[in-house]
Amino acid sequence: MESRILDELNEIDWGNFMYPDVPIWVRNLASDDLEARNVAYNNLEKILAYAGSTSWENYGPLSELLKTDMPIVVVPFLITLLNYEGVRDKEYILELLLDIATYRTLIKEDDEEVYKDRAHRAYNAVQKGIDIYGLLSSDHDPNIRMVASSLLDEFKMI
Repeated sequence: MESRILDELNEIDWGNFMYPDVPIWVRNLASDDLEARNVAYNNLEKILAYAGSTSWENYGPLSELLKTDMPIVVVPFLITLLNYEGVRDKEYILELLLDIATYRTLIKEDDEEVYKDRAHRAYNAVQKGIDIYGLLSSDHDPNIRMVASSLLDEFKMI
């Protein structure tokens, strides 16, 4: 799988975001190796959904999830992966995007403006993939359909 946008993963200073392995994980989401895909998904989920959480059942605090713009920057790459026929387990990619889109529901009145702003920008970044989510909401795989529909519901598009 080749894409200019995935090549652009190397142009970003992921270490500046404190996550230098993000490009490896994003590429591995498209791997033919199930274990590589699972490790990539689990690592991305830890930093995109559970960073700073004391329990895997809860999102981490907004200040941990959005301490940098990394979640916003990674979104276009995740959306790009959804466009490739050969990418397996697209429901995992959709789940990561859903996690990012729901940051705005974590906003509390006393949160700092920088986190509120990043949460809204993250939501808007994920919303840019709405056309592909619409296509995937009628995929033959029921897991993909379910998560794509949940993501569309996040944007009130069903």
